[in-house]
Amino acid sequence: EMNQTDRSAAAFTRCTFDDFEADFHGQAAFSSISQLRLIDSHISPPNGMASLEHGTVFDFGVTSDCQSGCPAGMYGTCESVDNCFTCDVGACTACPIGTF
Repeated sequence: EMNQTDRSAAAFTRCTFDDFEADFHGQAAFSSISQLRLIDSHISPPNGMASLEHGTVFDFGVTSDCQSGCPAGMYGTCESVDNCFTCDVGACTACPIGTF
């Protein structure tokens, strides 16, 4: 069994994924065994589609780390895609007082 610390990682920070396609899962990202990290990155629906399809981010056998990249006290403009999130790059909003 592979130790979590021995795994490789594919990290994407402040990236935009658009105009992509694949014949199988993982049109935007496909990760098998390596950890996938998407930080402050945006995945656009391909070919003018209205929304992202299931299988856009395929992370087989791993847990992806996807986050907005906003600092503490702020949150990003994000939406769920598979086991990940796609966020508007650099878009951060202050959290309402009394929340965390």
